[in-house]
Order: sequence, then structure tokens, then C-alpha cells
Amino acid sequence: PVSALVSALNRSFFAPHGFHFIVSDYQSIARSHCKQAQSSEAVCTIRCQAMHHGAKHGAPKFGVGLHGNTTTAALKAIISALNRISATGDTKMFSQMSNLTPSAA
Repeated sequence: PVSALVSALNRSFFAPHGFHFIVSDYQSIARSHCKQAQSSEAVCTIRCQAMHHGAKHGAPKFGVGLHGNTTTAALKAIISALNRISATGDTKMFSQMSNLTPSAA
């Protein structure tokens, strides 16, 4: 699921503008909500690097995802890292997409 999301975002949104991003680090652990809890929560950290025409573009950014399901936590971490790439403004990865409108389905 992680590589599928990365591939879909790159292919659909970033590649047409000469950009893509890679996941350069991935870690996932489980943590308990509290001492008495019987369920745990997955904590996933992902480091993403924006790329422009094959070269690193801007600094790598980390994202964190928390969820009871490890896959969902990882997907949330990817979105979190992309939000950080967008928010810091040290790459033009998102500026090319600012005037895109959703296509009619």
C-alpha cells in the first residue's frame, strides 16, 4: 500500500511537472494507549525527499502517522511528510499544482 500510494501520487500529480518524491526512510512501531489498555496504536515515521528531474530538491521532511492499523498509520505518515514539504516552501513541488482544478469524472 505504501509504494502504491507513492506511485499513484507521483504519476498523477507530480511527474507531469518534472517532480516526484521518494520515501527514504520508514519505521513503524506499536505503542500502548495506557498501561491498562489492551489495544495498541501503530506509530509510523516516514522521511520523504522531493526530487526534480532526478536530483534532490529541498531538504528531506519527516511525517508521522498514528492509527490502530499499521498500514493506515504509514499512509497518514506519507501525507504528513508531503504536507511538511508543501508548508516549508523550500521546493517548488506544489507551486506548479496550485492552479489545477479537479477533472470532471
